[in-house]
Amino acid sequence: TNRDLRPRDGSRRDHVINGSQGTVIAVKGTHRAPSLLVDFDGLGVIRLPHEFIAAEVGPGRGGGLTPGYAVTSFKAEGQTYGAGRNLAAPGAVNTEGMYVALTRGRNNQRTYTIDPAALLQERSELPVVADDRAALEALSRALSKNRGADLATVVDPNAAGIGVEAARPLGDISGRALSLAEMRISGGATYHPDPVTVAALGPRPPAGAHRQVWDHAVSQTALYRVRYDTNTVTLAGSVQPARAGDGPQRHDHYDQVRAAIAAADAQQFAGKSFGDVLRERHEAKTSLTDGPSRRLEQAKDRLVGAEHDLTDTQVQLDSAQHSSEMFQVSGRPRHRDRSAIETARHNLVAATQAATKAETVLDRATRRLERAHGNNIGNVIAEARVAAADRSIDRHIAAAVRRPADYIVDTLGKRPSKDVDARRWDTAAGQIETYRHHHLGYTPKHGALPGEGLTAAIGPQPDIQIRLRFWKQTHRQIEQHQKSGCR
Repeated sequence: TNRDLRPRDGSRRDHVINGSQGTVIAVKGTHRAPSLLVDFDGLGVIRLPHEFIAAEVGPGRGGGLTPGYAVTSFKAEGQTYGAGRNLAAPGAVNTEGMYVALTRGRNNQRTYTIDPAALLQERSELPVVADDRAALEALSRALSKNRGADLATVVDPNAAGIGVEAARPLGDISGRALSLAEMRISGGATYHPDPVTVAALGPRPPAGAHRQVWDHAVSQTALYRVRYDTNTVTLAGSVQPARAGDGPQRHDHYDQVRAAIAAADAQQFAGKSFGDVLRERHEAKTSLTDGPSRRLEQAKDRLVGAEHDLTDTQVQLDSAQHSSEMFQVSGRPRHRDRSAIETARHNLVAATQAATKAETVLDRATRRLERAHGNNIGNVIAEARVAAADRSIDRHIAAAVRRPADYIVDTLGKRPSKDVDARRWDTAAGQIETYRHHHLGYTPKHGALPGEGLTAAIGPQPDIQIRLRFWKQTHRQIEQHQKSGCR
């Protein structure tokens, strides 16, 4: 209420009071201190100064105006509107209030009700009930008895403090306050995504299935970060598993986040060709200019190589153990090549140590880069784009292994039926396709390269030094697979 706010020709009684309703018809004043012309119902046009609009009128309430998109049923009693829209919320509906709500619209009237289970879904749009009869029956049951509406503090004694609690850390609140806080976090991340999110998953898609997948990935990532006070799960690709001591609930949520990101990732690149993905990756790579980013990329390459070696030695150990079992006749062991098993185990230990060391180097490079983030957000965005493109390329590689081309079969033979041999074959096929996709930019559609055998699959020895290292590594590992009986 403000007695000084009244129409130019109005009387002393024609001033703004609590509950006055009107329509904004013009914005006046300056950009820094705008004022509003409001046509108030029953009063007329009144100019509201900036001081009134921006004044602090109560705890958590800024400004003397509130958007008038809805009023309570009892506030609307006696008023008539061209169209009426009322909400029949579970636990807050009685026959008296519903009668008022249903009789406000002159020409058009709609009533909305809510399935309590729908409130638990993390999505921006509530679902529509397909069966109108079910909604009508639920509403009629709610209105079958005369009763007073439940106060919010009766339904939930903590309701009065929900708005305050929702601003506290998630670990300190529970119940409806927790749900409200998490809705605020996921909604903010969805509708106002950070640049790294947009770089990793693309901009928020238009309405449809793709947008639902995108929203789910972004909101789940934001919730995971806040719930566990961590930046472990990032959309830039440096995804690390939760520690074993963190509990099954965090592990489950972590798996859900990774699955959600993968689904949104696949949707983003669904309509792009492999050549488009390579171009995006190249453009993002060329924008990585500072030292921390280069060290991170080198550390990632080192970890990939160590993981390949680890996989290869594990296959060797499986092969040696499998071969030793073949020498058992009638339950009595004959000759067993213990030296081959011990050598494979020794190599496995060495490869495991190398992979662990590579992970340490990668973690150190990641921390260095995080310290540099504040000065160069452009590199963070570029890394997110590179990681997203790499994940798309990896999906192309997996598809190529599932449907092997002729050059794969000519080099490795047909995929074995036994599990151990099949895993070894899949690893070898994956190494060939990884080299072709990442270093040559070729897919199975490009067919075999000039030459025979392995050369037809990965090409001749290259002259470029960086590519030569990966070519030698792939060549050596495929030859080892062929010698161990993969061919």
